[in-house]
Amino acid sequence: MRISYDKVAGDCLHPLDRNDVARIMRCIDPQIKQRISTLRFRHNAQTTQEGTTRRIGDSYEVTVNFCLKNYRSRILNVKNKKYLNEKKRFGGSIDLENREVRWSPSNAKRYATFLLLHEIGHVAYYEKYLDLRTDNGSTKKEEDWCDTFSVRTMKKLGENTGGEQGQPPM
Repeated sequence: MRISYDKVAGDCLHPLDRNDVARIMRCIDPQIKQRISTLRFRHNAQTTQEGTTRRIGDSYEVTVNFCLKNYRSRILNVKNKKYLNEKKRFGGSIDLENREVRWSPSNAKRYATFLLLHEIGHVAYYEKYLDLRTDNGSTKKEEDWCDTFSVRTMKKLGENTGGEQGQPPM
């Protein structure tokens, strides 16, 4: 599996380093892991998604687009309560006026872990329900399944998942 990181300026960072990714990947089923050809950590301020999973032939490319500038990230959708509550759940401090989320280093790492595992969850979902998958984008059922996959795997890692949806971390 190839792992790549976009180069970032000095005041920007990717919360997960290669050691974090290796620790996370040790909890992934080998059959799922072998289907992932590339993990990409992007820095694209113009995107409307923090993660994507694409099937390319027989393998998958997983992309996480969560890069911080001075421990802040952009709010991509100020009207989506689930999206905002997810940030709060992992300890992000929402600033709607400036359309940004402020993060501590540890909370940013936990949220990036959640994002990465959610995207890997799409690979697991596609493999499990391949005959049911269409190319019309993911469904709410699929997104919920991937959230559950992510939280369950984070618990295996001993990560704090923030309790119930929308609740701050303990």
